[in-house]
This record gives sequence, structure tokens and C-alpha cells, in this order.
Amino acid sequence: MAENKTVSVWLALDDATVDNGCMWYLPGQHKTALDHEQLWDTSVKKGFYFAIRGLEESGAVPAEVKQGGFAIHHCLMPHRSLKNGTDKPRRGIAMHFMDAKVPDPPMLKILPEGAAPVLRRRTS
Repeated sequence: MAENKTVSVWLALDDATVDNGCMWYLPGQHKTALDHEQLWDTSVKKGFYFAIRGLEESGAVPAEVKQGGFAIHHCLMPHRSLKNGTDKPRRGIAMHFMDAKVPDPPMLKILPEGAAPVLRRRTS
């Protein structure tokens, strides 16, 4: 499946802890693409917009990352971050690496123009 050739890298600009909303992963749930649901209209509210409804999350594990460290996950790995419960920031840079032949993911269609630049190398 071409759409399964994506890896995400999150570079921590600040420490990411359980208290400030680090990423959580569901080990062993990366073998099948799960349906996502758009949560809200992006012209009304900022933020990330997709969720997997009805997924059992009791086995989720936190991935705390120190400033300057990074977390890597495959596109099929269910993941989430929770609200920052501290007065300190949890900033990071997300990078998504995919096969150049993979079509743009559906989520790009809902983002404002220019919000997610896609760089591609010529393949011919």
C-alpha cells in the first residue's frame, strides 16, 4: 500500500513530558490503516483536526523526549498528545518523510493554502 510509506519525526524544542502533553503510542496497533474523523472546521478553530474514534487506549505508552531529542513513528502507528497541563511550552518541529510517488495525504486538503508545503524531488 503506497500510503503506508510515511515516517514522522518530531524534534523536541522543549522537554516533552507526561505533564506537558508528550506523545503517546499504542504498541502493536501499526499493522492496519485506521479510519480517521475530522474533528472540526479549520476555518473556525486552529489545531490538529483528526481522531480515531472507538480505539481502545488502555495500552498506550508515553514517549517523553528531552529538548533536542526526537521521536520517530510510522504513519500507521496510532499516536496522540494530550493538553499541556503546565505553564511551560511543549514546542517541536514535525517532519514527515514519504515516498515521492505517494499522493498527498487527505489531511492536506483541509489545511489553509500554504500551511503544509510539500517538497518533491523529480523522479524522472
